[in-house]
Amino acid sequence: LGQVCYYRTTTKPNNNSLSLGSLGLPDWHLLTQTGITDAVRTRGLATIGGKGEVLKMASEYLETIHTWFPVIQPTRYYQQMAVVWSQPRPDLGLQALATFLLTCTPENEKLTSQTLSLYTFVKSIIGALESTGVNTLELIHVRLLLAIFEAGHGIIHAAYISIGATIRAAAALGFDNIHTNQAVLECLDPPINVEDAKQTWRGIMCIDNTSITLFVFWANLQRPNNDSCVFSAEAFLASAVEDILDHFQHLEYKHSAVALDSLPIFVSQSIFKAAVVLTHELKYTSRLDVRKSLMSCKVMLKRISKRWLVGKQYLEYLETDQ
Repeated sequence: LGQVCYYRTTTKPNNNSLSLGSLGLPDWHLLTQTGITDAVRTRGLATIGGKGEVLKMASEYLETIHTWFPVIQPTRYYQQMAVVWSQPRPDLGLQALATFLLTCTPENEKLTSQTLSLYTFVKSIIGALESTGVNTLELIHVRLLLAIFEAGHGIIHAAYISIGATIRAAAALGFDNIHTNQAVLECLDPPINVEDAKQTWRGIMCIDNTSITLFVFWANLQRPNNDSCVFSAEAFLASAVEDILDHFQHLEYKHSAVALDSLPIFVSQSIFKAAVVLTHELKYTSRLDVRKSLMSCKVMLKRISKRWLVGKQYLEYLETDQ
């Protein structure tokens, strides 16, 4: 017909592909604070529910995790959660999701796909908010809660990176030198209470130092070269192991879900280190029943793994270490 022909190739739609929206993430062109806020609110309503469900979750958190990791001021937290979807802020919405994440328990000794999906969502949104310049007390709390989740479930490398980023984010707000930066904290938008900053920094240091326990030192003691030192070191280690077993022996017979929910993630490490010492330094001691004590440690770790999967990892290590 004397017309120039133009050819255009078409791509067959892939029904198996997933959009960012289907994952709960904002589309690339909506990666703004407003778009992120909408995505967090949408995911929160779908995952947690409305005001009633959010407040129920907040109460559960305050009655369990908060009892051993009190970095969030309860009254303000509860007030914020009451309006988290009606007066949306991305950091508060993430705090609600991070709190919910910590209330999720493993099923059949592994995290569910829904829990892992939520974990990935929260982790991704933290990075997105960081790129928009958001750095608030609540976002630091989100980072801390995420680090607890990672450490508690044995996602060790991620936890190591997360706590490092949390320290930097807190230092950027002046938490590393609160006395000097008090005036700066009060001028932030929103302002940060000095006591809140102190408590948060304590929590950060606590998580950062979880691997630096006295037991690490004990387990790496050089073997003494005289009988007197050997006798003293053995007595010291045996006493320490007995103290740990006595303190946590209720885990062997108490099967309450509440007891597990209120259990600090740090407990599993102490029990694991006790088991390591029993396997090596105290293997031939006559000061305690090594076989019975080691079995107690394993039973406790098995119980802990119902709540925190790091207990399962410790058990697997002990089985291969013998």
